[in-house]
Amino acid sequence: MPRKDRKSKFTVEAKRLATSVREGRVLCIDPASGGSLPGYALFENSMWIESGEIQLSKRRQLPHHRYRQILNVLQNTPELFADIDILCIEFIPPFMNGFGGGGFRTQGVVNLHRSVAIFMAGIESKSLIEIPSTTWHAWVRQNLDSYEKSDMKDATVMGLTLFAHAGQELLNKEEVLELVKTK
Repeated sequence: MPRKDRKSKFTVEAKRLATSVREGRVLCIDPASGGSLPGYALFENSMWIESGEIQLSKRRQLPHHRYRQILNVLQNTPELFADIDILCIEFIPPFMNGFGGGGFRTQGVVNLHRSVAIFMAGIESKSLIEIPSTTWHAWVRQNLDSYEKSDMKDATVMGLTLFAHAGQELLNKEEVLELVKTK
């Protein structure tokens, strides 16, 4: 049985990266398996800059075509995806069942793993940190009265969680909280 004071791998890594979290350019990605658009949130020098969804073709396509499209967007949008100090991406466990995984089909998990790999390979960053969904879900439960999931909001909350675990203050936190609260 784990001790209660034992820090998670994510928390240890977030604390190690605290200076880069505070002073650097942090990009958070919610990868999306194919049924929705990947979400992102960009933070720089302890300020939230923007959040959104990576715009891809909405027409149904083969997964490898979608991955190529993601890679093209990453390579052709340097103002957003270049000069990244920390890439924070959702950790996707090898298997996802009802516990913390929402009951994903095997192919959905495979697609998520592939999507994560495209982001990891397509975004040059000085550091990479993977955030378990259970970690940012816990942050939501502890800090928000209401929350309506979306890939953009999920990526933004991942950033808020990273700042919290790194022990750093986000200078425009109230503005970001308004963005992620259910409206």
